[in-house]
Amino acid sequence: MGQNPLVSIIIPTYNRKQELTRLIESIKQSDYPKESIETIVVDDASTDGTFDAIKKGFPDVKVIRNIKRRLTSGARNVGIECSKGDYLFFVDHDNIIDRKAISNLVNFMIRNKNVGLAGPIMHYYSVPEEIWCAGGKLRRPLCITTHISQHKTAE
Repeated sequence: MGQNPLVSIIIPTYNRKQELTRLIESIKQSDYPKESIETIVVDDASTDGTFDAIKKGFPDVKVIRNIKRRLTSGARNVGIECSKGDYLFFVDHDNIIDRKAISNLVNFMIRNKNVGLAGPIMHYYSVPEEIWCAGGKLRRPLCITTHISQHKTAE
């Protein structure tokens, strides 16, 4: 891992080309070095032209098309198999990311070697001052996340 570790951003999607385009545009605005970002879209057998639109509009994005639907977790697994990153960043197609999100998360992971998983604070798109999620705890044995903070106004 070099000074700027490679981050593989894995985006599963199904019939959401407009939302996906908005997300990819936000990734391109990231302050993290572009040569250290690998964006992987896994089109889960969309029928709305998502695959062609992303392939044409974003030639630097790796686009994988599932012939048969594998749903979100299956699509993420396909993305993992094709990734080369030192870190994996999972994001859903209906999100946008803050320009400092990748840098902040990578810096956190570098400073905290004992941590295996980190995520950003997430806000509502339509009400950006409201926090949708700010962390979670894993509940064993199923590893289902519990959100620590939902529907709280940011201070």
